Amino acid sequence: MTANRSPAVDDERRSANATRTAVLGALYSACGHDDDVDVQVERGVVQLTGRVRAIENRDRVIRAAHGVPGVVVVLDDIVLGTARTPLRADHLIAADVLHLLAGLPSLPVDRLRARVHEGVVVVTGTITRTFQRDTVLNLLGAIRGVADVVDAVRVVPDHEDPHAASTTTHHRPDAFVD
Repeated sequence: MTANRSPAVDDERRSANATRTAVLGALYSACGHDDDVDVQVERGVVQLTGRVRAIENRDRVIRAAHGVPGVVVVLDDIVLGTARTPLRADHLIAADVLHLLAGLPSLPVDRLRARVHEGVVVVTGTITRTFQRDTVLNLLGAIRGVADVVDAVRVVPDHEDPHAASTTTHHRPDAFVD
């Protein structure tokens, strides 16, 4: 069954998309591609999120958004910093890392360690398969606030790993994150 949208809903959606496109164009004209700002529009209300490198750019972005026809209000959720500046505190990221690693019982994550500093997660230890390492690194990179994941994991196949036979299913979640 297909829901029929009213012409008013379609017009509102087209208007929001046109306003968003116009705001993004104005932001590019104001600051170029140096900053990472996203735009959401609903009924003339523009919400700006992301990062700018300098406070001056933040002011330019806000002024540029206000200057677009159809914009009624600009909500500023922009943070100052670079792509390496974390959006979340390290201890919150570390808690998510701990939770993620503890929730992967099919992978030998008990032999991995992770450190979090300024949003960068450094993963060390050994694992037996490349796909296991890649899975862990990709999942860690998807955690909110992670700016980067540094791979310091060694892949050692089972037949070369003296610890392979001694791996345990008893995970100590508190041991995963330093």
